[in-house]
Amino acid sequence: LNPNYLGCYGNHTVKSPVIDRISQQSTIFTECHTAINLTTPSHASMITGVLPSVHGVYENARPVSTDFKTVSELFSENGFDTMASVSSLQLNPEYSNLGQGFNLFITAGKPGISGEITVNRAIRWFSEASNENLFAWIHLFDCHAPYNPPLIYRHMYIDEPAWFSYPKNQPKRLKSIDKEHHASPALVDTRAFLKREPFNRWFSEWLGDTADETYAVKLYLGAVSFTDRQLELFFNALSQKGIWDRSTVLITSDHGESFGEHQIYYDHWGPYEQSIDVPLIIKKAYNADRSIDTTLASTLDVPPTLLAQCNIKIPDSYMGVSLVKKSEPSNKLKKRMIFTEHTRNVAVTVRDSQYKLIMPKTRQDFYPESIEMYDISRDLSEVDNIIDKNPEIADQLTEALDGLMYEISHIQKPEVPCSPDNSVTDQLKSLGYLD
Repeated sequence: LNPNYLGCYGNHTVKSPVIDRISQQSTIFTECHTAINLTTPSHASMITGVLPSVHGVYENARPVSTDFKTVSELFSENGFDTMASVSSLQLNPEYSNLGQGFNLFITAGKPGISGEITVNRAIRWFSEASNENLFAWIHLFDCHAPYNPPLIYRHMYIDEPAWFSYPKNQPKRLKSIDKEHHASPALVDTRAFLKREPFNRWFSEWLGDTADETYAVKLYLGAVSFTDRQLELFFNALSQKGIWDRSTVLITSDHGESFGEHQIYYDHWGPYEQSIDVPLIIKKAYNADRSIDTTLASTLDVPPTLLAQCNIKIPDSYMGVSLVKKSEPSNKLKKRMIFTEHTRNVAVTVRDSQYKLIMPKTRQDFYPESIEMYDISRDLSEVDNIIDKNPEIADQLTEALDGLMYEISHIQKPEVPCSPDNSVTDQLKSLGYLD
């Protein structure tokens, strides 16, 4: 889910009334980045609290070691009933090893199932739960390509002549988006991109020979609205059970999505903001105050934030911080740096409050061949590589990155388990997860 396609982040075309309404009683983080831009490794980081370079998973077909102390185990050990309901086959515990600490793990039977099924399963669990303390992970897949929302949500935007708009009162990040990206000829005709491997294999039946960029984006908007509706059903169930007010709800994503930026369409390849920028909305229990937080955040902060809300001790091994009951002084958070690793370990990026440095490790399509640096405060679209203009800043970011890698090299890491059988990898290939 790309936050630029939510109403509460400034998009006044998309219909996301439920998330927007929840955001009115929540903290909205405008600068949150994923730990890695791929589904299984990203969720592994949110469950274990560590970067991929520690848990060792950089691909969807690789399970995480069970040696890590998961956030679900900590909740379970502190008297919580725990449940996971997921929408994608690869996250099933037999393939991901992410089932530790869950009393019930409701699996998906194929690479992507409808959020309606996933949410209904979660609602059933909540309605039958007798324990007052509940922890749930609910994973929805509908905003993942190929976007295929139900018919009513498809026509919600296909029949709308003005498919996207940039209102004047946008948050900082949206104001900086280069509007000309959506008008350039290279982005209107997507066929050159869709002929490339491996995209032609999983987009051909979905898009055919269309050259209309807006068609896919309209379907994406429909998927966002459909997801929003499923959250409404779930939140209503919490209200009917009488536990909404005392519930902490955290909404985020495993990665973002690109719609032509840097010539990447309908996917989350590449080290750029569209791929690694994610929404983060936190509704605290017994608190209906709205606030906007512009400090740097990471999906690594998800487990310590949830644990702190329930006064559960945060393990020293966790690499994030609590964003609600802040465990770090505010001046330290302002100086914070955020690290994002990338699919197949091909690159790593480091961000401070103004600059972003991309360090490639191996050659990969849609990744730079040499180091790039951008002033995100002025160039959110990442079109002006200033690596040669600001060597001192580049040195500082590189030093921070080297320091992190040195720290990680001294952490004792368990062996990564074997990959699942070929039948699973074949199904993931069908969805475009693997080459």
